[in-house]
Amino acid sequence: MSRTKFSVIGLTGSLLLTFGMSTKVEAHLVFSNHVHSSSAITEYQEILKNSSLLTPLNEVKKGSSQSNVNSVPIPSPVTKYLKTLEDASALAPLNNDKETTWVSGGRLTFTEMTKEPDGKDLLIDLYVPPGSGTVLHRHSWENEYFYVLDGTPTFQLSNATTLTTPGDLIYGPAERPIHAFRNLTTEPLRMLLYFEPTAQNSRIEDFFRDFSQPVTNPFVKPPYDPNELVASGRKYGLEFVSALEFEDLTYSIDGKTSTATVEVVRTGSTEQLAGGTIALSNGTEIPFNVGVGENYTDVNIPLPEGSSTIDLTLKDPTDGTYIGLLGNRAVIQATPVPESSYTLGLLFFSVLGIALFCHSPRLKMKKSRR
Repeated sequence: MSRTKFSVIGLTGSLLLTFGMSTKVEAHLVFSNHVHSSSAITEYQEILKNSSLLTPLNEVKKGSSQSNVNSVPIPSPVTKYLKTLEDASALAPLNNDKETTWVSGGRLTFTEMTKEPDGKDLLIDLYVPPGSGTVLHRHSWENEYFYVLDGTPTFQLSNATTLTTPGDLIYGPAERPIHAFRNLTTEPLRMLLYFEPTAQNSRIEDFFRDFSQPVTNPFVKPPYDPNELVASGRKYGLEFVSALEFEDLTYSIDGKTSTATVEVVRTGSTEQLAGGTIALSNGTEIPFNVGVGENYTDVNIPLPEGSSTIDLTLKDPTDGTYIGLLGNRAVIQATPVPESSYTLGLLFFSVLGIALFCHSPRLKMKKSRR
């Protein structure tokens, strides 16, 4: 049986995670005595223990070195570029000598392209504003590497998520599990993206140029058309799969409202009907569908009486549809209306109404006839 893999390697911690998409899934956590991110390791352990797709958890072998495992080295173009950086912060000055453009994931700068047997490889310097990132997809014609320079991007790798830190390297082989990243923090972040071609028709740089927008504001990403993203990706060996996410992570409503409307976004392909369920923290489950060709649907959520907040979780996608784990949870927050404010408001409008009535032209005309 064929196996697909997605690896996460930390530079100092040497964290290696391997997903096997078969009936029995193997997972390895290998790290040296100097652990780079113990919280990330603990988080992965819990993910693997609790996920039905990622069990059982193999024994963690402490004290192993990266040289003892079949790990992925940092690509030489990445290490070469790192030596040239004077400032690795997310707000480093723009390089006016290089081509820069906005894409769906953030603002990219083309840094280096070299000819390889299967085409051109590509190194990109990527700036990601808060809230920005990619939607779930996979590459057919190139291996992809993410090297975190500044900030803490969150990745979805197949059916699990992880928070990464500066110095982490994410490796995604061609035709392997779906993946996405997002900046879920309030600060910008910066990563290096390296693409290594595996097919003669690999033209990933053409995809970025085809689906891009000019940089008028270097720190604010312009909106993009998701349907254009899917169509453009298809020409260059990228598959943007049908996936469900919440449009917003927080919905604020009036405390006296009995229902709330939330918007579910379907990213990627819209060629088939997509369905799922919104699970409420009180145990209620609300099914919904997104039609063929549709990117959005509104779902009405009944609010339990007396509740000020209620948590929402997306689950149970229909066949061929995925859950975007970087946007699958939201909260409805009801803003209470103080009784005193409500009474004073009523009194104010009553007085205002009487005053307007007394000064109306019709009333004055009636008085003049007496």
